[in-house]
Amino acid sequence: MRLLYNIIETDMGWVAIAGIDGALARLMLPCNSKSTAVQRLTDAAGFDLAFTRDDFSGEAGNLESYFAGSPAAFTCNLFAPDAGPFNLAVWNAAREIPYGGLSTYAALADKIDNPRAARAVGGALGRNPVPVVVPCHRVLRSDGGLGGFSSGLHWKKMLLNLEKSLGGVRL
Repeated sequence: MRLLYNIIETDMGWVAIAGIDGALARLMLPCNSKSTAVQRLTDAAGFDLAFTRDDFSGEAGNLESYFAGSPAAFTCNLFAPDAGPFNLAVWNAAREIPYGGLSTYAALADKIDNPRAARAVGGALGRNPVPVVVPCHRVLRSDGGLGGFSSGLHWKKMLLNLEKSLGGVRL
């Protein structure tokens, strides 16, 4: 399989993205160097890839804006053939949370008509391959606590702070 990729310099560091046929498959949060971004992307793929450089111009511009602290609308399709219907439903519901907005795991479970699945929603968000595009950082526990984040809670706090949505969050 050949994934197209781009490494984008943002205000917060180098961001790596990869996709196929115009759909985004991976996004690596900012790091300090271009070579580290490429290595993290390769490591995260989980299988051998032949990377071909592509500009992903629309998403690259959106990511530059986002990491500069401006709202960005990510409308790209996702490439996640092994995700399964539950994960896709959770990710699509999370994509509806607006910039600067917050939701809870329980509210997302309700939104996908599975009100007893709050814990499973957290698991699905933990498998999100494209943080920021699927804004899992905007999902909190029902008590206002942060919950988890696959890239570490420091990233969740930074992204919420970037969006200025830390107001009622229990840290």
